[in-house]
Amino acid sequence: MSDQDAGAVLHVGSDRKKATLKAWYGSLTEEQREAIESVFMDIWPAFINATLESLPGAEEKIAFDKFHVAKYLGEAVDKVRRQEHKALMSEGYEDLKGSKYDWLYNPENMTRRQKLRFKTLRDSTLRLPVPGQSKSLPCHFGTTSARHGPGKAGSGGCHGQCAVVWTQSRK
Repeated sequence: MSDQDAGAVLHVGSDRKKATLKAWYGSLTEEQREAIESVFMDIWPAFINATLESLPGAEEKIAFDKFHVAKYLGEAVDKVRRQEHKALMSEGYEDLKGSKYDWLYNPENMTRRQKLRFKTLRDSTLRLPVPGQSKSLPCHFGTTSARHGPGKAGSGGCHGQCAVVWTQSRK
């Protein structure tokens, strides 16, 4: 844990367990815990739960680091691509063959040729939608926090560096 304003390390845990972080939070006074404005962390259940259980208003203070959000999002995109590829291959289509990195590239870093190939993929026989391309499968964009339960896109209450997430709901 660190104080970003002061540039000071406040705590270095001996492990990544919930009890370790809860013990550190427990060593703070109630006033100190209430003064914490935001907690920036990776997406680790032990950290999330320790923070939710220890800090007043924690669900409004947790922000996830963009590295881990991007990692999980990339893994999810690749999982869907693999499932779709398998389904298409069973029907004799090879539309997604060799396209793994096309789905993971940042469009800003694509060459003109890569952009054309990706556009062709998006417009092909895919049954799973690309964000913003389907009216029957609504997409929602917003910030997220660690709040439990259903939430409205953009209502997460993150402070500082927050993750922008894309969710897709099937009807």
